[in-house]
Amino acid sequence: MSLRLLSLLTLLLPLLVLGCAGPDRRDDDDTADDDDSAGDDDTAGDDDTAGDDDTAGDDDTTGDSEPFVDQTYCLDWDTVTFESPPDFVGMLSNFGFSLSDNPLLLNPTAVYVAAAEIDMLMTTTIDASCVQDTGDTPYDVTADEPGYYLSPYFMVGPHTVGLDNFTLHDTVVDGDFSGDASQITEGTISGLLDVTDYSTLLCPPLGSWPCSPCPTTGTCVSLLGTGAVWANNGQGPLLAGP
Repeated sequence: MSLRLLSLLTLLLPLLVLGCAGPDRRDDDDTADDDDSAGDDDTAGDDDTAGDDDTAGDDDTTGDSEPFVDQTYCLDWDTVTFESPPDFVGMLSNFGFSLSDNPLLLNPTAVYVAAAEIDMLMTTTIDASCVQDTGDTPYDVTADEPGYYLSPYFMVGPHTVGLDNFTLHDTVVDGDFSGDASQITEGTISGLLDVTDYSTLLCPPLGSWPCSPCPTTGTCVSLLGTGAVWANNGQGPLLAGP
């Protein structure tokens, strides 16, 4: 082989090697920046197995961890100011019924912060205490529609609630959870109280309560109580009932 031909091959060989490899080998291969195994791939950063998945925090199956979840709160009726109907507590006492002897219990069972939703149960107590009456099945006040939650405020309803001796249509309960989960404060209870059995005495012309038809049948009066305080009874979540 002549010296001139050898020199020409020496010059062309590097160019031939680069041509075979392609001009963008470093950027377009499968092992570096633009491949599918790092950086922009589907297994890191932007995938569905971390950060934005449905298995933590903001999913719709397990809920979020808040200190009030699975705690039970007992209503202190003495903290409630009834704006309607007039002389509600006094009228009940005339019929031999004391609210103070019949606290209600409220149990947040789950909360979904990203969705601003809360699930909640309500039930009755026994013997003028804050102990659950397991003879009554807890009422799911969020069965038809999730409650609203934006820390520390919640609101559940409207729902019809039948508890012991009364039925409250379009029931709405709200309040603020304390930071240590020991109380619900600034609570409100509202709805349409079914007074059908006592309407002759309570409603005009003999009575003074502003009565109206219930959403289904019967006679109701608008109920509004404010300033309610519910205390954590320290007994954990409600039992399922009978």
